[in-house]
Amino acid sequence: MRVTSPNSGVSFRHGGAYGICDECGMKFRLSEMRRRYDSALVCREDWEPRHPQEFVRGRADRIRYPGPVRPDPEPSFSFLVPLRDENDDPITENGQAITVPVSTPSQADL
Repeated sequence: MRVTSPNSGVSFRHGGAYGICDECGMKFRLSEMRRRYDSALVCREDWEPRHPQEFVRGRADRIRYPGPVRPDPEPSFSFLVPLRDENDDPITENGQAITVPVSTPSQADL
């Protein structure tokens, strides 16, 4: 049922209240307005669907290492030590001092 008021020139419609568009600020019937995804009440011209990129979810990276991760080993030093007898004289063979390789232990060996 539509009734026109002689003073205002605005027609009356049952259940047809007016609302203000949150985007453009114009006055529209609530039946012509829609709720947008951000809960704003807008007219048909200002209504827009939600962008599909907002629904994309990230995935966790699978980080793989080529092998076990170990710290670099500490350097070990090796040197030659001449053999000595009980009198602290070098032991010789064919006039040459006999030497033995000696190395310091690294942290991995301890």
